[in-house]
Amino acid sequence: MTLTTSAAAAAPSRVILYLVWNNGTGNLTSVTGGGLTWTIDRQGKNTSNFWVAIASADAPFGLAPGQVLTARFSRSVTHGLIAAASFTGIAPASAPDASALS
Repeated sequence: MTLTTSAAAAAPSRVILYLVWNNGTGNLTSVTGGGLTWTIDRQGKNTSNFWVAIASADAPFGLAPGQVLTARFSRSVTHGLIAAASFTGIAPASAPDASALS
């Protein structure tokens, strides 16, 4: 699953990627792109068999428009949705608190 950024992220910022997909046994294994180091902060399956994940990356120099962000999964997935947003003022060493994701 890929997303091409349509706008720039300010420097410094944290880019947050939101993903939803349908597959009872396929999970998110990695995110790449934009020259950033991505972490998978949280993922889980809801009662309707849809998975939801949050991934994020510190962007100390921002992120230019037109960057391709790629999510990879352990198996083929269907009905995938992907979106991203950037935020300034988040401590670069801290991943977002995703503990309430369910």
